[in-house]
Amino acid sequence: MPDIIGDFIKEYGLKLDDAQRRAAFAGDGHVLLSAVPGSGKTTVMVARLGYLVRVRAVPASSILAVTYSVAAAKEMKDRYVSIFGDDGIEIRTIHGFCMTVINEYCRMKKTDPFRLMSDEEGQKNVVRKILTEHGGYPTDSDLSETISKLTYCVNMLLGDEEIKKKISLDGRDFYEIYSAYRDFKREGRLMDYDDMLLFAYTALMRYPAVLKACTSKYSHVCVDEAQDTSRLQHLIIRKAAERSGNLFMVGDEDQSIYGFRAAYPDGMNEFEKVFPDASTMFIERNYRSSGAIVSAADGFIASNVMRRPKKMFTDSPEGEPISVLKLGDLRLLPQKIAEIACTPEGRKTAVLARLSDSLLPVADALEEAGVRFGMRGRETLFFSSYVLSDVRTLISFAADPYDGELFLKIYYKIFPGLSRSDAERAAERHGSRTVLDCLSRSPELGSWRRERAERLDGVIKSAPRSDMYRMLEALVYDAGYFDYVAERGADVSKL
Repeated sequence: MPDIIGDFIKEYGLKLDDAQRRAAFAGDGHVLLSAVPGSGKTTVMVARLGYLVRVRAVPASSILAVTYSVAAAKEMKDRYVSIFGDDGIEIRTIHGFCMTVINEYCRMKKTDPFRLMSDEEGQKNVVRKILTEHGGYPTDSDLSETISKLTYCVNMLLGDEEIKKKISLDGRDFYEIYSAYRDFKREGRLMDYDDMLLFAYTALMRYPAVLKACTSKYSHVCVDEAQDTSRLQHLIIRKAAERSGNLFMVGDEDQSIYGFRAAYPDGMNEFEKVFPDASTMFIERNYRSSGAIVSAADGFIASNVMRRPKKMFTDSPEGEPISVLKLGDLRLLPQKIAEIACTPEGRKTAVLARLSDSLLPVADALEEAGVRFGMRGRETLFFSSYVLSDVRTLISFAADPYDGELFLKIYYKIFPGLSRSDAERAAERHGSRTVLDCLSRSPELGSWRRERAERLDGVIKSAPRSDMYRMLEALVYDAGYFDYVAERGADVSKL
């Protein structure tokens, strides 16, 4: 009797252990593969896709493979093509599939889709403006937290009353911000990446013709990195696989770290409840780490009771024991890293931090010590900071204190209590006087605000006549910008 699977493995040079083989070559139906870190999840997924096409003769165009990010989709497609060739199989992000659904809905309804906000920075600018209108200029932390909570609300399908009860934001009414952001998008016929999911899910649920057009061609749906999939994304995936009944899902709830962005590992935990006929499989051998690391990690993960019981193991050597180094002063960390980096093993040293800005002192120390290093997103740590942007605006305004547009960008950060309407009147009226000089003579303002404007006008006018250090000192400290940043709990180390 021919060994079809064996011949397939040999022909394409696949290297799979027994557990990986059982998963890659599992039959049809609903299959959940629970995998430990470093166990070859993507290897199994690629092998399964190749098996469906090359052994089962499933048309590549009838398989929808979904993964978490554009980078992950590209990596999986490249690996597939390098082994099996480019036969047209779809490996996409969930957002890519949702855009197909939205376009199909618009085609049927003969309407134009909402325009996707150009990029993340576009969303940031809109949210920052709304936050400013609801409590003053936000810190980077405020902005990040707000966007995460906006994402959470959509991906968890929270209704208005749930949002009012469950979601809060220090110093601001979150529901007001949520509503303002939603209204802004509706009025401009705009959508962000979370809206793509919601719009697509709504179309699939409400319009059977759209559901049929977008899912009928798929006989198999395969999902990687399921632990990072949101509740809304799980529902979309289930709709995509509804007709075929063939859903193969791979993930590890132990690696779900994006809960703040609405990752929903419960979608894996409830898989058998949603699909009573489901098969659950495990791959538990770690190929990535030493025995000491695997043993410690497995013991640590086992304390999480909200998971499937998995026992991670490895055939790798025990390796060096894990050591813990406690430093009494954070300033000693760069020195210690420099020492480690001089050893052969130290060339693989990695430094992790909760906040990117925390790595700036480490990077500076390594640079001074002549230690070569790489840093992801380094350009975003300082030069894209809103603090630096504000200081640049202050310098520009000091160079041209007649520029009303520059003043309107910065006024509430150096002139507390000044209303937008008063600022706009001064920006329009200045004529041959500086904007602040106009404010100092404005009859609409009380005496203390006029005095404040006069003093601030003197600081701004004198700044360009000083050397660079004194100019920055005047603009940041004397003009009151430092106080503004400090009062909002932002990182004043940039100043």
